[in-house]
Amino acid sequence: MSTRREQVLDAAVELLAVRGLRALTHRGVDETAGLPAGSASNHFRTRKALLHGVSAHLVARDERAVLALAGRRSPADVRELAEAVASLLRHRLGAGRPVALARRVLTAEAATDPELCADLRRCHPLRPVTAGWLRGVGSAEPDRHAELLLAFADGLLEQRLLEADRDGDLADDVEPLLRGLLS
Repeated sequence: MSTRREQVLDAAVELLAVRGLRALTHRGVDETAGLPAGSASNHFRTRKALLHGVSAHLVARDERAVLALAGRRSPADVRELAEAVASLLRHRLGAGRPVALARRVLTAEAATDPELCADLRRCHPLRPVTAGWLRGVGSAEPDRHAELLLAFADGLLEQRLLEADRDGDLADDVEPLLRGLLS
């Protein structure tokens, strides 16, 4: 069972995903969570504290997802790596869509909020896992290639979030980039 704090943060993620940054108020979070008035404020006294709490919450979710990914067998070849990246993207376009959208909203806000930017940049848990996968399929520069692959995947995710009706195999979109990085 989730704690009251987690309920507040989950509601804040939902608000950001569905209604955007302007909707993120203590009252809005309380209503979305179905909690008594003042619940969000008890955990996060200011809106800025709430934003930082949501940022930390998203990073923690990413870390849990990465631990699950890291426990999988490493991709044996480029196609398997493309499939692994596509699987992550499909999750973020499906069940993980609210988190992906909330992260987009926070990223835009972080462009004008140095502290929030530092929060979001501090932890990118996918980078070391991705670098390990790339090393396993023959990358000469796995850390650099991981950064490029994640930037590409992030852009592809944004495109698909905006064009929800777009068809196409995500692995087929990722594989040519991987082959280019490894050539």
